Amino acid sequence: MKKLIFGVEYMATPFFCPDTDSMGHVDIEDLELSAQLEKSIYEWDKHYQESLNQNYPPDSIFEEVDEHNIEGERLFNEIKKEVGEKYDIIFHPLKKR
Repeated sequence: MKKLIFGVEYMATPFFCPDTDSMGHVDIEDLELSAQLEKSIYEWDKHYQESLNQNYPPDSIFEEVDEHNIEGERLFNEIKKEVGEKYDIIFHPLKKR
C-alpha cells in the first residue's frame, strides 16, 4: 500500500509520497477522487498558497492555522473514505509559528 502525507507546503501539491521507491509530490488528479472533493482540496490549498510572499518567501505568514487545520481534517476524512485501502494516508496539520 502506497503511503501519502496530506498537508500544505508552499509551491507544491498537498500530497507527498515518502516511500523511497516513489518519493515525491503527487498530483491530486492521480488519486482518482470525486470532482467535488478535488475542487475542495484545490480551494483549501489555494487559500494557503495565496499567503506566500513572492518577494521573500521566508516572510510568508498564514494566520488562519486553526480554521485551515479543521478544514484539512474534514477533507482528510473524505479522502480516506474515497481511496479506501488503496493508500495509507496521514494528515500533516500546520503548526502555529
